Amino acid sequence: MNSSAADVIFVPFFSSLSYNRHSKLREKEGESEDQRLQDELVEFLLHREEWQRSGGRDHLIVSHHPNSLASAKLKLSAAIFVVADFGRCSGDVSNLGKDIVAPYQHVVDSAAGELPPFDSRATLIYFQGAIHRKNGGAVREQLYHLLKDEEDVHFAYGAARGLGVRSAARGMATARFCLTIAGDTPSSNRLFDAIARRCVPVVISNDLELPFEDVLDYAEFCVFVPAADALRRGFLVELLRAGHFEYQFPSQKDGAVQMIWGPWPGSCPLSGWPSTGRADSAGVPGGASRALGKMPSFSETPPARWETGGGSRIPA
Repeated sequence: MNSSAADVIFVPFFSSLSYNRHSKLREKEGESEDQRLQDELVEFLLHREEWQRSGGRDHLIVSHHPNSLASAKLKLSAAIFVVADFGRCSGDVSNLGKDIVAPYQHVVDSAAGELPPFDSRATLIYFQGAIHRKNGGAVREQLYHLLKDEEDVHFAYGAARGLGVRSAARGMATARFCLTIAGDTPSSNRLFDAIARRCVPVVISNDLELPFEDVLDYAEFCVFVPAADALRRGFLVELLRAGHFEYQFPSQKDGAVQMIWGPWPGSCPLSGWPSTGRADSAGVPGGASRALGKMPSFSETPPARWETGGGSRIPA
């Protein structure tokens, strides 16, 4: 087959496997086997006719582990990378303009059969995994100290193998919300573990880019919380206990019905009604509430407006 007719040239180099198996220095070695393999890859590609023809722009290289191809990426930066996130690279090496964000393989098994309904799950918030992390993942340890003593919260260390995986699978399937917190880089496989176990993911990672965002609206099945808000004492538990996502009759304070109606006075055009230019006691332009008659009752402090459209996925 003539490679010049190809739209994309796949480079069959297993960079994540190379990092996981060969990145540690052996005794008396000046460089790791992973580094040697990266150097050979660069040397091979740069001398290929296919690479020289396009400058590498049509070459696709899988580099899903955030630490894989650590030194080679800069030299091969023209290529299309398949990545988990952009936490280890500068924007001129890897970015959404040319690269593809792919999901992690979930560690826990996909849920099979019936699981407990959302309302009957005894655990409000679940997290089990490595607690001590670097960079943006430092928020994990801070959240641990904030949440570990809450009665309906499970926040504990757990290994990603053997009994730890089976324990996490059981725990996630009986929890309402599962925390997806940044690790050493912005992404975490716990997002996909939570989805596999039908637990609502609560994403706490400010710089996260998600797979297939042009197709999937993650705001439809995830809750996004800025790290600064999550670290406010009591904020996360109160947010998730408040019942924002539950429809109740009669409606309850901060429940789904009031959260839907809450933003209405400030967003609904009230053309045709006389206005004084000031909001009256009902929170709508002067005169409008009188024209409408009795307004729905809200709590004294209007609930926070949830912005799920226009690219914003966090409480304003």
